[in-house]
Amino acid sequence: GLHHRSWIVQFDQLKQNRRNDAEKLLSLFDQGNRTSNRHILKVDENEYPEMCRPIIRRLLMASGDADIQAEMEMEDDFMKELQDKERSIIEKDRALEKKDKIIEEDKKVIKEKDKALEEKDKLIKEEKKVNEENKKALEEQNKLIKKLQEQLAKSQ
Repeated sequence: GLHHRSWIVQFDQLKQNRRNDAEKLLSLFDQGNRTSNRHILKVDENEYPEMCRPIIRRLLMASGDADIQAEMEMEDDFMKELQDKERSIIEKDRALEKKDKIIEEDKKVIKEKDKALEEKDKLIKEEKKVNEENKKALEEQNKLIKKLQEQLAKSQ
């Protein structure tokens, strides 16, 4: 997500092969040298070239400064809050995805039920037509029976 050129340093790789002064300087930040306070690294000034010593001394002074330590703690707290919020957002996104899937499934079920209802309505309409046709046919038969009965009555 960076918009500028960057370098990624794999400190584990620097442990074995410190080929130049830049790699030696970067090895200052090797997390394998952490103390019980995770913000402080133990560094032996004599293991580094002379050009690194002013940087080491400056870092040592900063590590002893209470204001800087308080600022590091605040940064840690802030980062923890950001991570918690990010985790919360991810969980909410997952819950929304689940709800969306459930809603889609419900929509499918509703469509299927609507189709079934339409088919029932069609069947009911067809039954009504058949019933009406049967009624008409029955009425015609009744008329025919009455006529035949009248003719039979006249002929007797």
